[in-house]
Amino acid sequence: MKNLIILLFLMILAGCSKYSDDDDTDSSSDGDSDGDGDSDADGDGDGDTDGDTDTDTGGWQYEGPNQAGIASADLTCNGLDYVIACAPNAPSPCIPDSGKILCDLVISDDSGTEHYNGVVGIERWGRSADKYAKPNYDMEFRLADGVTENPMPCLGMGREEDWYLDGSWTDRSFMRSDIVHDIFQELGGTDHPAADSRFLELTVNGESRGIYRLMEKLKRDDDRIDMEKDDGTGVNFILKQDDDGVIDVSIGSDVTQWVTIYPSDDSVTSIQSAAIAEWLNQLAAGLAAGIASDYLNIDNVLDWVLLNEFAKNIRTFSMSMYLFKTQGELANLVPWDVDMSLGQPALTGTGGFTNESPEGWVPHNSLVANLLKDDAFSSALAPRWAELREGPLSDAALTTRIDDYLITLSDSAISNNYAVFPLAEVDLSVVNSSYGTPTRTDFAAEIAALRGWITARLAWIDANINSYE
Repeated sequence: MKNLIILLFLMILAGCSKYSDDDDTDSSSDGDSDGDGDSDADGDGDGDTDGDTDTDTGGWQYEGPNQAGIASADLTCNGLDYVIACAPNAPSPCIPDSGKILCDLVISDDSGTEHYNGVVGIERWGRSADKYAKPNYDMEFRLADGVTENPMPCLGMGREEDWYLDGSWTDRSFMRSDIVHDIFQELGGTDHPAADSRFLELTVNGESRGIYRLMEKLKRDDDRIDMEKDDGTGVNFILKQDDDGVIDVSIGSDVTQWVTIYPSDDSVTSIQSAAIAEWLNQLAAGLAAGIASDYLNIDNVLDWVLLNEFAKNIRTFSMSMYLFKTQGELANLVPWDVDMSLGQPALTGTGGFTNESPEGWVPHNSLVANLLKDDAFSSALAPRWAELREGPLSDAALTTRIDDYLITLSDSAISNNYAVFPLAEVDLSVVNSSYGTPTRTDFAAEIAALRGWITARLAWIDANINSYE
């Protein structure tokens, strides 16, 4: 009798699976396109997107480095597709910065296991792509026809076709962005997404190009920014604040333009664009009225502000802000563009502010003043800082995190990178003429300076968080 009951139960389960009405491309009814039975695409067998094997995303946990050793990426391109308009001191000829060319790419982990072997469309990427001696790249995994998208998981990150290769030329530690992004993700679930990344050594046509970060592109995806599809009315969206955006609404930050990441800027309709602009205007009015918490998820915003202030990210309230919203829910912010932080740049202009000092807040504008008008934000700021100091922002936790990144960033990889792109030649003034480059003699000196700066920064915020303004 017991066996019969079990058999009937299994038949019912099978029937539910067979007649599921989901629209994904597997048979697990989970809403993604893999077959592991969870609701994301990271292949870890749970229902969150943090890449570990539990389902607790409500609090912080750290389970060690994402990589045991550095991966490799071998890119092979047709020299006829190259251009000669490269940045000063950059390898020449080079991959163009406008219009993807087709290349072959093999990505392997430190054990030699291949994670991708196929075609990519690739171009240089970034605001200063034409200035960096070591370029960044925007690439898309494609099928052999060179056109069709080829989404694949890679190095433990979820299944997708869109990726960046970040050369970290301006970040001589290679870890500034990861420190902020990784901690933000670990703080919880779908309202704390950030770009995941993995370290690798890149070769282009057999020539070393040093250390890169294979990094997720922020977009709507169950393993990136997990949100419902928009119904055409503009109630579900992802925005990036940038000076080439077509929606112009100020929320008190330095840049007023917004680019629609989802729906994509080449597919967003006038109806969707108008609805998004209307919501942004409502947000601006709510901020000015001191009711930010009617529009923004304050738990998310607290962590976003405090992590950026910890890093003293000079761009926090000025540009490159990501924001996403799902119908019926409050909007969330996503950290991005963190290389100008954690002790750099030095500023050569007047005004007395420099990121090289561990003291002082990030330059504030009316966005900060308006957030502070809302008691839900202002009253929770210092208590949340105290909580973070007991967890991911404790001195011990940050020391361990840096140690673990250094496990992946092997001595040979560091040596190979700086043989091609000398550390002493990094010049932050190419990003902005007012940026100075803190003096470092070698990678060990950079890491020592980073550690010392973090310790001093934490102590300064501890002493000043109650007077945040």
